[in-house]
Amino acid sequence: MELKIGFKNKYWTLWRVESSVTSDSNGMIRTSFTYVQNLSTNYMKAMETAMELGCTDLGVYEILKNRSRSFFIDGSIDHPIIEHIDINLFAGIKNIAKRIFTKIKNHK
Repeated sequence: MELKIGFKNKYWTLWRVESSVTSDSNGMIRTSFTYVQNLSTNYMKAMETAMELGCTDLGVYEILKNRSRSFFIDGSIDHPIIEHIDINLFAGIKNIAKRIFTKIKNHK
């Protein structure tokens, strides 16, 4: 199971993507895309939330663009990325935010 990011109208969205081999005689690969939630209308906030929820691939996937309902695809598929963000950038932002929050919390 992987978490992937999509975009619909004004919201960045989070999806659970799972591939499995079907039990029929063809043994075809079926990939299911399960809508999880809207992340945010703000790009940076959406990426931060996605990371907090366990998403490690911050690319925005073309196949998830303009979708808001779960679906599946049979057969081999490619996942072209619309744009890709360096996860290290967001890891750094997250660490800075934690330190600031800790300082504020300790000053009360």
